[in-house]
Amino acid sequence: MGKSYGELWTGDKLVFRIAAGHANDSETGEPVYEMSNLPSGCMMVRSEKTGAWFHLPWADLIGMAEQAGILDPRNAKAETALTPTPNPLP
Repeated sequence: MGKSYGELWTGDKLVFRIAAGHANDSETGEPVYEMSNLPSGCMMVRSEKTGAWFHLPWADLIGMAEQAGILDPRNAKAETALTPTPNPLP
């Protein structure tokens, strides 16, 4: 079995978060998940059914990307493989 990612939060937690939207049931239109971000940008999903939260830290997202093969040279585009992204901040 592979590494598990993220953290499940049940019960009450006081968390500052930024609303990102809802995922609705395609047939009923009812909300199924509430999506938010922490101020750090980490993603969170809340089940409307159970009230439980799932939190995915950046380190886990990077781990998932590496496990999926993001570092495999066969997945690189020649024109962007080693091109750094400019920093827009001074």
